[in-house]
This record gives sequence, structure tokens and C-alpha cells, in this order.
Amino acid sequence: MDSKAPEKNASAGFTLIELVIAIVVFAVGIVGVLKMHQASVQANNFSMQLTEAVNAAEDQKEALRGLPFEHTSMTIGTHGTTGVTLRNITYNVSYRVEQTPGTFSQGRTVTLTVTWQERGIPHLFTLPFIMDEVD
Repeated sequence: MDSKAPEKNASAGFTLIELVIAIVVFAVGIVGVLKMHQASVQANNFSMQLTEAVNAAEDQKEALRGLPFEHTSMTIGTHGTTGVTLRNITYNVSYRVEQTPGTFSQGRTVTLTVTWQERGIPHLFTLPFIMDEVD
């Protein structure tokens, strides 16, 4: 009589511990991808806000370029803030006019400042430019 011992099958399947470890590794990878996605959405949101701030500053710059030096908006000093609301965010635009050194009252340095808040975090953008009486 030939009695054979039952063979053990080494590849019978995964154990419960192996499955739990695989699920944990997969979950850690998914969490990393979600964090990366969240950071990219926040960066895109800030980029959009910065673009809106630049556009608000450029609009004010073009309005100032069309004014003569004698206009009250072009006098030396800090000028008031105007608010521009875009996509539920208010961008406050103010500017400072200074005499450009060495121009003998023929040039002005204008520094536009745009401020806004996002989720309680203040942001600031400045745009300096020089004007002369021929502009």
C-alpha cells in the first residue's frame, strides 16, 4: 500500500495580516494623492486671486495714465482706496504719487497697492510705474 502524505499547498491565498497591510499601504498612497490635489487647488485659487489683483492694478494704472499732472488724482501724496469686488473677494486699490528724483517736476513715480483677504489671510501686491508729462 502506498500511503502518500497530503501535500501542503504553499500558494493557498493571502492571510488576513497580508490583506490588512496591503489596504494600509493603499490608503496611505491615496491620502498622499488627496493632499497633493488639495495643495494644487489652493495654489490655483491663489494664482487666480493674484491675476485679479494685477488686473485691478492695471485698470487703475490706465485710468491714471489718462489724467493730466494738474488733476487732483495726480498730486503728490497717498490717495484713497477704491474697492473692486470680483468673485466674492474685495480688492482694495490705493496709490502713492511721488516726485521722480532728477526730473524737475516733469515726472511722477506712482506705486499702486492692491490688498485683499482670503480666509482671514491678508495679501498684498504692488505695481510701481513712472509717468512723465508726455504720457
